[in-house]
Amino acid sequence: MEKNMKKNESIEIKRVLDILVSKKVIVLCILIVFMVFGYIYTYHFVVPKYQATSTLLLIPNDTYESRELTNIELLINSELITTYSSIAQNSKILKQTIRNLGLDMTEKQLLSQMKVRIVDESYIIEISISNTNPQTAMEITNELSSVFLKEIKEIYNLNNIGVVDEAQLPMQPYNIHHTKDIAIFLIAGMVISFAYIMIIYVFDNTLKKEEDIENYIYVKSLGSIPVYHDKNQEIIQTKNGKNYITECLNNIRTNILYMNSAKNAKTVLVTSCTPQEGKSWVSANIATSFAKTNKKVLLIDADMRKGRAHRIVKVKNIKGLSNYLQVMTGNLKKDIRLGKDYIQETKIPNLHILPNGTIPPNPSELLGSSNMKELIALLKTAYDIIVVDAPPCKLVTDSILLSTIMDSTVLVVNAETTKIHELNEVKKSIQTVGGEIIGAILNKKKTKAKSYSESYSYGYGANAEIEEISTTKIIPVTRVLGKAILKLEKTNYHIPREENKYIQKVAEEYDKPETMEKFIKKQNNYLAKIVNAVNNMKIQSNQQELKDDTSTMREIIREEMTKIDYTEQIVQMNDMLTNLKDSYLELSNKIQVNNREKESANDENIIDFKNLKNRKRITQR
Repeated sequence: MEKNMKKNESIEIKRVLDILVSKKVIVLCILIVFMVFGYIYTYHFVVPKYQATSTLLLIPNDTYESRELTNIELLINSELITTYSSIAQNSKILKQTIRNLGLDMTEKQLLSQMKVRIVDESYIIEISISNTNPQTAMEITNELSSVFLKEIKEIYNLNNIGVVDEAQLPMQPYNIHHTKDIAIFLIAGMVISFAYIMIIYVFDNTLKKEEDIENYIYVKSLGSIPVYHDKNQEIIQTKNGKNYITECLNNIRTNILYMNSAKNAKTVLVTSCTPQEGKSWVSANIATSFAKTNKKVLLIDADMRKGRAHRIVKVKNIKGLSNYLQVMTGNLKKDIRLGKDYIQETKIPNLHILPNGTIPPNPSELLGSSNMKELIALLKTAYDIIVVDAPPCKLVTDSILLSTIMDSTVLVVNAETTKIHELNEVKKSIQTVGGEIIGAILNKKKTKAKSYSESYSYGYGANAEIEEISTTKIIPVTRVLGKAILKLEKTNYHIPREENKYIQKVAEEYDKPETMEKFIKKQNNYLAKIVNAVNNMKIQSNQQELKDDTSTMREIIREEMTKIDYTEQIVQMNDMLTNLKDSYLELSNKIQVNNREKESANDENIIDFKNLKNRKRITQR
């Protein structure tokens, strides 16, 4: 637990640092702007002020020259010096000082320039005056100290305080600190920059580059695709085979093949978090890229709600996947032969498409049905690669269901739009049901066209090498399906059905004689308990009591019946149903053959009475 917490904390810090690096130009500009503001402020807006200070000392006792002070005298003197400091700011003293010097200011203005301070743990009072004119500051300070001493003598009739240091003419302004001011502004800029980074961290938690996929989602990045704007020609492979986007798609195709090579995977599910992330466009172009390698490729549009794969490859969507699934019979040859009515050729050689078809009322049930599993298994015998365009995972569970029957799953990420936590949720949902995610594709990455030519020897310009139009003929669907039927006949192919692993394990265990004996003995014990419970029930004449006893008996029987393990019976029942289905199919085929033979025999024995009548008329003439 602690390790996971530390790991998450390091990830968060790394993300903050990544944001800082990505926004380093903006952060640097903020710091420079604040430094410039600090320079302008300290050199042009700060008014120089001068401070003059006079020091006054409270004399404990002027009558005795040498003797130790008692605690009472110390307390009195400490209170007295506090009183003196308050008197120094008295209105009468301020008025007298202004009058003596003929100052053009009010008492409030003079008080704002004045500062009285008691030096810690001493009997010293410092009176300071701040002013833009050093001479004025010195004169006011000395005059204020003189008026203050006279006022103390008049009030207390004491001569126990005197001037130690008179105010001197200040030579340097006390409020000018250029380095300090600039440093303060620089710190303020750093605070603003940090706040800016944290705002981005909180509100802009999107994936922006391939490294983000691996660092925050822990999924292999299969590559990135820049923004593509041509909506009239969405299959770019047919237009220009040697541009930057084509190379990106070819690189992704190679990575998918590499990730699937270990398990000889044929089916690739392509999905995303939310709509408008480009999964359909990516699916169609990846399928086209596979088709360019002379592989027989099938693109399946499994988005039965808003599928648009047929518009990308420019075919009609009259019948498709939903219709195909509803007419499947369970007969392998017949089911794969039905594909010619739903699978269509495209203008791209080696690429066929199975559109989504009519929108059904229950898309999730169709995609999660056994018919879907059988259909994918059948089509794998006909095609080398099957690319399935699935709905977004955040809206419906269709893709999560499909991921369980596909060999691999690829996530499409929209750069600067897909959020990290949403993609993590989708990843967790797919992996929870057993789906295998082989990687993610960063789509709509913002890249300047100039960078294409810097990374590659060809680009979008006039010097780009244009791929020659392929002379490969379009392979009909019937030919591909026909070869699959021949393969089924030669290999006696059957679709493997996934049995419940728990039932298989229990069945294997009950095959052992000793286990079977225990099972029979256990069931006999349960039956004996039920019989004893029934025999112990007391039959009473009262109907209500009889009803209560009957309810009690039923509860006991129900409780005992729940303890019985019917696993063996379930296994036997499954075997019986499977054998029954096979027998039914075999009998149905025999009946169809016999019917055809009878029909052909009847056709031979039918007498054409009309022709016979015409012949009779000709003979009579």
